[in-house]
Parts: sequence; structure tokens; C-alpha cells
Amino acid sequence: MPDSPVKERPRLGVRLRDAAPLVAAIKKLQVSGYEILNLDAALPNPDRVTVYICNHGPVLAPFPAPTLTVAALLEAGGYEDLIAVTLFHWIVELNPVLSAVLTKYFGHSTPELRSMEGLIRLMKERRFHILGTAPEGRSCAWSYDAPVGPFTRQGLMVAALEADADVILTAQKGVERFGLPVRLPFGLRLPFEGGPRGLLLPWWYPGRRTFVTLKYGRYQPLMTAEERAGLSPGDRRVQLGAELARMHAQLTALYEEIP
Repeated sequence: MPDSPVKERPRLGVRLRDAAPLVAAIKKLQVSGYEILNLDAALPNPDRVTVYICNHGPVLAPFPAPTLTVAALLEAGGYEDLIAVTLFHWIVELNPVLSAVLTKYFGHSTPELRSMEGLIRLMKERRFHILGTAPEGRSCAWSYDAPVGPFTRQGLMVAALEADADVILTAQKGVERFGLPVRLPFGLRLPFEGGPRGLLLPWWYPGRRTFVTLKYGRYQPLMTAEERAGLSPGDRRVQLGAELARMHAQLTALYEEIP
């Protein structure tokens, strides 16, 4: 792999090979077995930034998707030196132990990634290769009829589009075991966050593991960032909204295609 600015900024994330200990730990804690479908669609281009967008699942369920993706890339070979960062929900930072572990092994939420402008700039400069997030955000606390809740954390997806990064949609199935839905009676819905049917309580304890299936799909944007820049501010917002809705629909379809 040719030298690039990435080599100068390892503090911004971690090399995939350095995430191996956490990958092994999460597999042991949460995964009883797994199957990966369409792995070719998930393989990153070392000369571009790749953004993985996965469904979150319940509160304690987002970890298998990035874990198994990293494991698959390490097993495939040739990606060990790629630098990755992962943006988890801000609430993770309230737990100093968990935040420290994720920062060490997954390059979690460093200050350089906080602003939209900074995130787009860093992607354009290729300061890292791989970035991942589960954009359902706080929707993970609610129970819906659909398998993928509303996207409440959309900033990274917008940044990926504006930086013309490669976007890989990642559907994970099986992690539902880590949530306990508590539905409202009589088909009632809560009047916010897309009308959830009730709560989705965390339901994990040591020894509670699940079989996880992943399926990947590449997202092809409707417009490039350069084409979108020619639109009026209002039209640009509408166009980005259409892209995000399309990502949500395609991620949901990927999930539903998993047996």
C-alpha cells in the first residue's frame, strides 16, 4: 500500500489488527456463532474512506456488526494496517471504563471527529480508512414494528455523502435477543421518534449470546457532492433527505432479505 497521510495520524483511530483483542472479547461475550453474506460488498478500498452504516438493534446490541466485520476483514487478509474509527452514541462516554476500552480498540469519538466540517475534511484528506456508526441512535430504546428504527443520528451519513466516501450498508440479524420489547396496550403508539409501540429494554447478561447473520450492500448515491453543491440550500437539504431515506429503506430491505 502506498504511503498516505493516514500513516501520520494513527492517534485518530486504530489499525484493524490492534482491534483484535476487543473483537475476540465481544465475540466471546455476545456471539454464539455467525454467518456473513455478501462479504465482497464489504471489502474496503484502501485508497478511499469506507463508511459502514449498520442497524443498531437494542441498546446493548450494536457491537456484533463492527466486531464481526473487523474479524472478517482480518481473516480476508490485506487490511490489517487500515485505520478505523467508530462513532458510538455519546452516552457511552458516561461510562469511563467502556469509553476507554472503545477508544483504545475502536478509536471511539476523538475530538477531531466532532464537527461536521472537521469530519468531512478528515475524510477528504484520508486521515483514516474506515468509519462506522449505527444511526438509529436513541431509537434503539424504543420498540417498532419495522426492524430498523428511525435514524436520529444522521450527521455521519451526511458527511459521508459530502465527502464522496464509499458507503456500505450493514444489516445484522440475531441481536434482537439482547432486547425485551414492552408494548403499549391496544395498539397505542408514543407520540415521538416515529411513533414507537413501546420500550425496548436492554436484555443482556454474561452468558447470554446469540447467532448473528450479517449482510452487506453498497450504497450508490443519487448525486455526487459536486452535483449537489450546485443546488440551492433548500434543494440541497431536500436532496440529502432523500438520500438518507433511501439508505434507511435499503438497510431495511437488506435486513429483511436475511433468512
